[in-house]
Amino acid sequence: MKLSLNEFKQNFESNFIYYDKEFSCKIIFMKAVSKDAKYLGAIISTASSLIAVVKTILPNKILEIGSWKYYTANAIACFIEDTYENTDEVVIDTFDIKKGGYNGGTATLKSKLIKQHYWMPHKTGYDAWKFNDNDIIHKEFKELSNKEIFEKNLTYLNSIKPKSGYDLIFIDGDHSFDGVKFDFEYSKNVLNKDGIIIFDDREGHKNIDDFFKTLPKSNTWDFTDLNDRHFKTLNIIHNFGIYY
Repeated sequence: MKLSLNEFKQNFESNFIYYDKEFSCKIIFMKAVSKDAKYLGAIISTASSLIAVVKTILPNKILEIGSWKYYTANAIACFIEDTYENTDEVVIDTFDIKKGGYNGGTATLKSKLIKQHYWMPHKTGYDAWKFNDNDIIHKEFKELSNKEIFEKNLTYLNSIKPKSGYDLIFIDGDHSFDGVKFDFEYSKNVLNKDGIIIFDDREGHKNIDDFFKTLPKSNTWDFTDLNDRHFKTLNIIHNFGIYY
C-alpha cells in the first residue's frame, strides 16, 4: 500500500544518509555545491537523496529520463544490488537523446540492471545545440512537429515499459519549461498507480520550478521544509521536487 505523502516525508528523512564513500561497484558520490543565495555553498546530494527515496518506497521498476553520464542510474543500481535480497524483478530503463546523456562523452554502465534507450528530443527553448549536434541518435526529429515527436516517443516508451508501469520515475531531461512538461506527460502515461515522479534540479532552475508549481500542491513536495533544516544542520540540500 502506498504511503501517505506525510508518511513518505517522515520516512525519507529517517532514511537519508549522505554517502561520501564508494559502493561495491566503485560508484563515487560526487559533490555539487548550491549557488542559490538561500542555500549558498550547501552540498547538493542528488544520488544520496535518490537512494533515500529508494529506501522509502523499495521500487522494482525505475525509469530515468535524461542523465549525466548515467551517474544517478548507476548509483541507484549499485545500491539496489548491495541491499536488495533479490533483484530478479528490478528494471532500470534510461532514455536519452544521445550516448552518454547530457554533454555526451563516455559513460560506463556499472550494472546489468540498467537498460539504455534512445528517443527524439523535442523542439523547445533549448533548440540550437540539438540541431547542430551530430551525436543525437534520432536526427529525424528535425523534420517532425512536437506532436509527432511525442506520439513516436510515447509509442516506443509504451512498447518497453513494465506491464504494471514504473514505481519510480526520475526526470532530468530538457530543462526548458516545455521540455519538462513533455517529460511529465510521458511519465504520467507509464507511472503505476502507487508510483512517484521526481523532478531533478527544481532548486535553482527556474524553468523546472515554474513548471513544478503548476502541479497540485496536495500531490507535491518541494523539500523546502527539509532543506531549511538540513542546510542548518548538515549543510546539505535536496535538489528535488516530488509528484506523489
